[in-house]
Amino acid sequence: MFSDISSESTERIKQSTLLLGQIRLLDEESDNAVNELLKTQKGMFFISIYASLEYSIVNSCSKFLSLIERDGFFPMKFKNNLLCILLDPEFNSVIGCGKKKVWEKKGGLIERLFSEEPVQIDNTVFPSDGINIGKKQLEDVWTFMHLPGEPIPAEENEWYLKEIKEHRNAIAHGRVTAADVGKRYTYGDLEKRHNFISALCGHVISSFETHARDHSYLRETEH
Repeated sequence: MFSDISSESTERIKQSTLLLGQIRLLDEESDNAVNELLKTQKGMFFISIYASLEYSIVNSCSKFLSLIERDGFFPMKFKNNLLCILLDPEFNSVIGCGKKKVWEKKGGLIERLFSEEPVQIDNTVFPSDGINIGKKQLEDVWTFMHLPGEPIPAEENEWYLKEIKEHRNAIAHGRVTAADVGKRYTYGDLEKRHNFISALCGHVISSFETHARDHSYLRETEH
């Protein structure tokens, strides 16, 4: 079900792998000009691996929502937190209306909640605050999607995610140069973070796939 997401995620990971290989080759040189290029590439590496994670989580959410819409179930078939996503238009109508319309919109929300019409799902809804992907955003996705297990496997160093997110943002928004970030890391340091992101992307995709296959998002499992 998620083979297309997995393939695209793997392609992005491969790009990071190629960049890491180039960093290793440059690391063997001693020329000053090469050293500046090396520091820059090490910094850009954080943008590359972050992109793999963002692609994996955002597109897994979208694919999951598209799949469950095909079930044709009405809202109350789904678990509680997932309703916050499925009824996002109705919630936004209540939030965005003026005082004259608020009770009408509240009534519409409740009517839709208990309707026995199949739910129509906007697969672009992402259940978090819109800030770049970090631990909090992953936790929100797991909570509102009712995903099984933990957002970050216990054996993985979750601190890497905070570091990757912060460096990506700092470089992308011009607060620091890629070289300023890159000069702090050895090839071995970057390899560990590459392996972390690769494992986390796989974990995210497989968690969504299991969830969709097992119908564990429903109040009562449907087969």
